[in-house]
Amino acid sequence: MTPEDLIEMLMGERISSVLAENEEWHKEEAVMRENLLVALDEETRLAFEAFAESLAFEEVRDFQCIYRAAFLDGLRLGHWAFG
Repeated sequence: MTPEDLIEMLMGERISSVLAENEEWHKEEAVMRENLLVALDEETRLAFEAFAESLAFEEVRDFQCIYRAAFLDGLRLGHWAFG
């Protein structure tokens, strides 16, 4: 396993644990979103879903970059403090 693979694995595990802590909130939000989508006509719903998906992927990429940088900063800080 490469260092990059280890970082990706650790990031995934931490993100999963944070999301699990907020699972009830996510369920409530999912119901609200579903109710909104059901009220739209099919053409508008499909366009809105495509738009929301593109925003979500952009956010994921941004948060991965931020989380990876913060993780590496933490490793450097730990190495400096305890190394």
